[in-house]
Amino acid sequence: MVTYEDLRKNAEINTYITRADESLSALGFTEHSFPHVCRVAEMAGETLGILGYGAHEIELAKIAAYLHDIGNLVNRVDHSQSGAVMAFRLLDHMDMDAADIAMEVSAAIVKGSAVKVKAGAKTYTGGGLASFVYSNTYTVLELNGDRAVIGQGKAVTAAVNIKDLTLVG
Repeated sequence: MVTYEDLRKNAEINTYITRADESLSALGFTEHSFPHVCRVAEMAGETLGILGYGAHEIELAKIAAYLHDIGNLVNRVDHSQSGAVMAFRLLDHMDMDAADIAMEVSAAIVKGSAVKVKAGAKTYTGGGLASFVYSNTYTVLELNGDRAVIGQGKAVTAAVNIKDLTLVG
C-alpha cells in the first residue's frame, strides 16, 4: 500500500509541491509548500481519527491532503481538476491500488461543489437522463458513498454516480 510517508519521500511529488508554491507566491498568495500540506495532512488524519475512521481511510485522507494543492503548478483556477489528473498519474506510477486512486481523485467533489454530468452518464439506478442535463452546471446537494444528488438551487435534478461528475471552477 502506498502511504503518506511514501509521498513525503517522493522527489517527483515534492518537486511539484515546491513549484506550485513558487507559482502561487508569484501571484501573491501565502505559503502553500511543505508546512501547509503537511499541516493539512496531519489535521485530516487527526479529524478522521476522532470521528472513528479506520487506519486505511485515515491514510487516504492524509495522502489526499498532501496532494491537494499540486494542481496550482498548472493554474490556480481549476487547480482541483489539474491536481486530480496529476495525482492519478503519480499514484498510478507508484502502483497504488486502483480503488484507492479512485477515492483520491474523486475526493475533490464534496457537498456544495459545482459539477457537470459526463456525457452518457445514467441515473444512479441506471435510468436515462434528459439531454439537457449534460450541458448544465449543477450543485452537489447530497453525497452518500458514490451516490451524488445534484440540482440547481434547492430543486433536485438527479442522483448519479460520483464518477460521472466533473468539477467546474
